[in-house]
Amino acid sequence: MTPAARLQAAIEILSAGGSRPLDRQLKDWFRAHRFAGSKDRHAITDQVYEIVRHRARFAHRMGSDDPRALVISSVLAAGDAPESLFTGGYGPSPLTDAERTAIARAPSPEPGWAAGEYPLWLEAELARAFGAGLKAEMAAFQARAPVDLRVNTLKARRADVIAQLRADKFPCEIPAELDDAIRCPPGVNLTAHPLFLSGAFEIQDWAAQRAVALSEARPGMRVLDLAAGAGGKSLALAAAMQNRGSILAFDDKPERLAP
Repeated sequence: MTPAARLQAAIEILSAGGSRPLDRQLKDWFRAHRFAGSKDRHAITDQVYEIVRHRARFAHRMGSDDPRALVISSVLAAGDAPESLFTGGYGPSPLTDAERTAIARAPSPEPGWAAGEYPLWLEAELARAFGAGLKAEMAAFQARAPVDLRVNTLKARRADVIAQLRADKFPCEIPAELDDAIRCPPGVNLTAHPLFLSGAFEIQDWAAQRAVALSEARPGMRVLDLAAGAGGKSLALAAAMQNRGSILAFDDKPERLAP
């Protein structure tokens, strides 16, 4: 795929909208467009997440949160020329007069909500919560998160998983306060690694793992997971309980728990 075709893919994915998680929207698009190779999928995924991460700033730059406007703004932020990529064909259709005007307009100073990437209606509440630290707190949310793993202790030992990952040239370390967690740098993709495919580890953020650790679940207990989502914490609970006991998993969106 050409760079322009990848931008068109990003526009289509962002236009899909709905209440589905973004990773599901990406998977659906890739499933329907088998011609996208691994490099294409990686580039499109990075582009879409970059736009979502900086949505407020990009919308402010173009004066619109339309998917095309967001993609144009992301192109400008990367230092590229939108007119060379929005040329039709497999790429986005040519720029409109309104889009050209917005591009030519000198960027105005970013208000707090745009620089901080939060909705304007939430500004007063955030200011009360964080005070002078609001800017720093919001900046922390804009950085790419590390990739956290949870070792499935029913199948593997953390030391063995770390040794294998490092042997396979995946840098990793042990995060604080958790006995079964491993942390890799942002952007590391381990979904095709043999240990992941065999169930030796799951991809699960530190906070979710910490919540399970604080529950102090033990073998033989009966545990209620009232906001189970896709079931990641339930799986961690099962490992902590050594598959002995019972877990009741609920969510307000039952389809999340569908096998």
